[in-house]
Amino acid sequence: MGRLDYRTLRENVLDEIRMKILRGELVPGERIVEQELASEFGVSRGPVREALRQMEEEGLIEYARNAGCSVRQIGPEDIYEIYYMRANYEMMAVKLYGSPFPEETLMRMRQILEQMMQLDCSAYREVFELDNRFHEQIMDLVSFQRLKKAWEDLSYGNIVIGYNLFVNRNDVTGIQYRIHEKLLKVCQGGNLEEIVSAILDHYLFGLKKLIGKMKEQDGQETTADTQESA
Repeated sequence: MGRLDYRTLRENVLDEIRMKILRGELVPGERIVEQELASEFGVSRGPVREALRQMEEEGLIEYARNAGCSVRQIGPEDIYEIYYMRANYEMMAVKLYGSPFPEETLMRMRQILEQMMQLDCSAYREVFELDNRFHEQIMDLVSFQRLKKAWEDLSYGNIVIGYNLFVNRNDVTGIQYRIHEKLLKVCQGGNLEEIVSAILDHYLFGLKKLIGKMKEQDGQETTADTQESA
């Protein structure tokens, strides 16, 4: 990897470490060595340390006494927490703002969906980044900075979950487009109660898929263990 251009160094380093996790170059439980990353990116340890601290807030890495930091395993409890908290933050934003949504907000949401449909079906990272931008339009309805910050701290964990959930699927773009188009149509309708309900249903849909995926993986692991012991 080449040396990073200035955007800020911390933001660049943050993006690069996140992508190493998404690509599986850093796996759960693996120790992260600041100096190695600093050398790879051509920066000092300061921006790396700052990026890692933010990732700790996002729940992507964890620090242990006398052991440094490592990639955190996102388990079922984390998934439930991230999904329910994000849903409730967005529902709170809608309740605080009211309805109908501004036309400018609805237009941006539609434009994001159009961008999503133009992506290649394997563009996992981009799909979930657009997913995040779509929901960000809801959070931007109100100027509650602490609420927005709390939501943002969960955002990349949500992308990691989504990436891992759909990693072997061929229709990621189509699935994400359809569920977000459904939510957009409700938002366009302008009924406050229906919008709040639709946001919760939207996240519950993701939870149901995750549960199904985890059961599927558990079944595969059980089958593999049985075959090995036979």
